[in-house]
Amino acid sequence: MAPSKLSVFLALSAASPSCDAFAFTPSNRLQQQQKVVQLSALKQDDKNDVDDVLRKVAGGAAAFMTGMGIMAQVALADPSTIAPIDGGELFS
Repeated sequence: MAPSKLSVFLALSAASPSCDAFAFTPSNRLQQQQKVVQLSALKQDDKNDVDDVLRKVAGGAAAFMTGMGIMAQVALADPSTIAPIDGGELFS
């Protein structure tokens, strides 16, 4: 009778002192990858912070320019085209 796969696995895992089949020990490569991912996430956060600042500045500049455009139209409007408040001359 051939040994089962489970019994072979248990025998090999018990025989090897550097291999514990029931405990996960991360390899150096995995730790390096985790550090790279963390560093990349930090860089992405910094990039998002810069993007947020630029978005706020651009939004403020757009609002300012819109306000200046409206005020310029009011300041340079032709007073003769404004209807009188009482409307008397309008219908005579």
